[in-house]
Amino acid sequence: MEQIGNVRYRHGKNEGYPSRLHYFSDWLSQNDAKGILKDITQEIGGVAYPNAPTFMTENPQFYPQLSDPKNVEELKKVEAELAKKSFHYIPRDKIQSLESKIQSGDMIAITTSIKNLDMVHVGFAFERNGRIHLMHASSKNKEVEISSMPLSDYLAANKSQSGIMVGRWK
Repeated sequence: MEQIGNVRYRHGKNEGYPSRLHYFSDWLSQNDAKGILKDITQEIGGVAYPNAPTFMTENPQFYPQLSDPKNVEELKKVEAELAKKSFHYIPRDKIQSLESKIQSGDMIAITTSIKNLDMVHVGFAFERNGRIHLMHASSKNKEVEISSMPLSDYLAANKSQSGIMVGRWK
């Protein structure tokens, strides 16, 4: 349980709802800093990703814990800090040309063009027949699956999925 807490909370400490890593870009950044994985997106060809997630504080009605104004204010601080950080992503039209740099087991975070969100889905790279596919929990099929199409095609089928960030486990 200690390791789960280390991965799931800011600085590895559960200090209430705002300390949980709600935005995946925050999760990736925090766990990179903890030495659990490395965000390799930029080094394998990623470009700047404008990241300013505010969905949670703009929509507190979806989160019972945000009925407490103190939690909203703390989360706004987190969002402001995230907006100051530099992030990179691989645009969906560049994934196929860079997929040789992605390894099976790498964490794949799918970025979005939706204004106030950072990621819309996450999974793991899985090499099949020389191409990278996505192993993920499918909400459509309600099971963990490996995408039938390569990752680049998987993203091309969804207009709001703008690209990926890649984390490699240490």
